[in-house]
Amino acid sequence: MKLKQATLAAIIALCVILLTKTLATLFPVEFGQQNVARVTITLTALAGLAVAHFYYRFYRDYTRADQRGLRRVSLLAAVAAAAMAVLYIKGFLIVYDLSVIDILERMRFLDAIVPWLATAIYLEFFIVLWGEVKNRENSRLKNAVRLALIGSVVMIAERTLMLYSYHQFSAFDRTAGLPESVYTAAIPFILFAAGSVLYFFVVFYGELRPVSTH
Repeated sequence: MKLKQATLAAIIALCVILLTKTLATLFPVEFGQQNVARVTITLTALAGLAVAHFYYRFYRDYTRADQRGLRRVSLLAAVAAAAMAVLYIKGFLIVYDLSVIDILERMRFLDAIVPWLATAIYLEFFIVLWGEVKNRENSRLKNAVRLALIGSVVMIAERTLMLYSYHQFSAFDRTAGLPESVYTAAIPFILFAAGSVLYFFVVFYGELRPVSTH
């Protein structure tokens, strides 16, 4: 799969992740049902692998040998996305009642730590990429990277709140120990962050050359 195809797959994957998380927030009872949870986690696990594949193809096909910083962070982002996919797969094993549930339950701390580390790496990715494109004039990609960079800062703040929630209350609910109004007020910022990263992928896809049919 070439980079343009991998980018399209990542766009679809991010839409799946955003849609399922939004619906799960709006309809927690329905998404708590076992059959619905199985479908949701299966889709998000596949989506996570698609995102990991994009960063790997970005590393292989887009970066140059002299772009050491960008090559390093794009490879790290691929590993981070793969780690997020492993978390989804862990949830997949739990909802399918497989025999490793007891082991997975003892590793719940990873559900807080891995997303924070992954988001920090994504933030670094956009910081480094911004350094590569900031001098371009009238570039849609430059504007998209800048927007994704801002969105990533919002994401790391949200992940830090989740990490704090786990440390203080051993809970993964963003609202644990906080007034519900705080979480409600944060929803537009979370949607902006997700939308800004998705916008980057869409613009980046448009910047790539069409896939050759030869």
